[in-house]
Amino acid sequence: VEKCTFCYQRIAKGEVPACMELCPARARHWGDLDDPESDVSKALAGRSYTQLLPEMGTKPSVYYLV
Repeated sequence: VEKCTFCYQRIAKGEVPACMELCPARARHWGDLDDPESDVSKALAGRSYTQLLPEMGTKPSVYYLV
């Protein structure tokens, strides 16, 4: 994640990051956390998760399901 740019060039074109298209097991989820109907919101709902260093105030947008 530290080197990942979330494929900003693809996002700018309205596409999803390459990892979302290439991962057949759907180990990752991508979407709008503000939309309760999005895949990523549904994946987080009712599940335990952690983030890297949220106490640093950087508002991380990567969630690790535990």
